[in-house]
Amino acid sequence: MTDLTICIPVYKDKDYLLRQLDVLYPQVRSIGLIIKIFDNDPYSDFSIANLSIEYPGIQYFCHPLNVGADMNILTSLLSCETKWVWVLSVNDVVRIDCIDHLLNLLCFHKNEDTLFYHLGQSSSKVYYGIEDLVRIVNYEDSFTISRCIYNRYKLREVLPDYLRVVKTNQGQAYMLFSYLMSNKETSFILTEYDPIHSYLPSQWSKRVFIMGTFRILKDYRKLFHSDKLLFRLLQDKVQKMLYFQLFIARSYQRLEMHLFVLFFVKITLINFLKLDKFKIYCFIRMVFQRKYYMIYRRKQLGISLEADFVII
Repeated sequence: MTDLTICIPVYKDKDYLLRQLDVLYPQVRSIGLIIKIFDNDPYSDFSIANLSIEYPGIQYFCHPLNVGADMNILTSLLSCETKWVWVLSVNDVVRIDCIDHLLNLLCFHKNEDTLFYHLGQSSSKVYYGIEDLVRIVNYEDSFTISRCIYNRYKLREVLPDYLRVVKTNQGQAYMLFSYLMSNKETSFILTEYDPIHSYLPSQWSKRVFIMGTFRILKDYRKLFHSDKLLFRLLQDKVQKMLYFQLFIARSYQRLEMHLFVLFFVKITLINFLKLDKFKIYCFIRMVFQRKYYMIYRRKQLGISLEADFVII
């Protein structure tokens, strides 16, 4: 038996789940690694009997009601018994050899003090404590589902903190910050290895994410009350992320004009000094031309995968 559990939260994702299992299951069936599926659709047409025949050993749990994406992820973390937990999205198709790589990664470091592994980063390095985390974190990309392997033994003490921010879609990040505020010298590891082969279209609403972020900033302010300089650094990174999410929401997900203007003002008020000419220019252009940011990303950045930002 391995000391890792893979948790897959799903909601109306039958085809994506089966595609994920087809790649993942051959890698785990002979080593005793547990895969748990947490279905957030009480009317799901999944057949546990059929799953058990095709993928023996797979564990399946269906919520009696839709508890929301955040609570489904929290259920995943609460329901595991192994030390390490990888919460994996059905939208992120894994590599055909990723399990061997991840198990070798866990074995190679074998540090009882490690809080989490941050996958698919630009370099591999061990960091320590809350200051390192706030300094190196890229909030646009960090702590989203599939990105981290968590030490559940350490996080048990802060799992209740997840409930404080359970509708922000950022409970995993808050949980890690909360732990490191009380355990400031704990290590965490960034690694270059990315177990994901391809990222399928996102189903997350940027509007909901932005609204959740406004809320979580208030919780961060309370969490970092004893270190205002650190909070300001984190706040600036969150603000940068919010501008990016806002332009994506307007250009790719058709965010309504009144919300676009309102959110831009609220984001700017987080720290007015961080407002630059480019953000003002983008804002003005997108008031009159909703798809401007989409065009900019194509021409200037060579990014043309519009489906990455479209709600299915």
